Amino acid sequence: MVRSLYKGPFIENKLLKDAIDAKINNKTVLYTRSRSSTITFDFLDLTVFVYNGKIYYPLIVKEYMLGYKFGAFCFTKKRAVFKKKKKK
Repeated sequence: MVRSLYKGPFIENKLLKDAIDAKINNKTVLYTRSRSSTITFDFLDLTVFVYNGKIYYPLIVKEYMLGYKFGAFCFTKKRAVFKKKKKK
């Protein structure tokens, strides 16, 4: 379901504050567990480490990522790999 336009995008308050502080202090690394936050212009060219439940996954924010959620680029499950059967 899509979020209402009048509410605006969801961004965790602490994460947004940290992104603005990082831009001011010329830092390039942020850590977050908020996979549901929307990527905005404040995160552009920052490296955001997103927690996927097991490890912090490094994510360098580029222009094409704007408007998406952090969780869209950080997978929580491994892709299934099936073994090939031997022919007799």
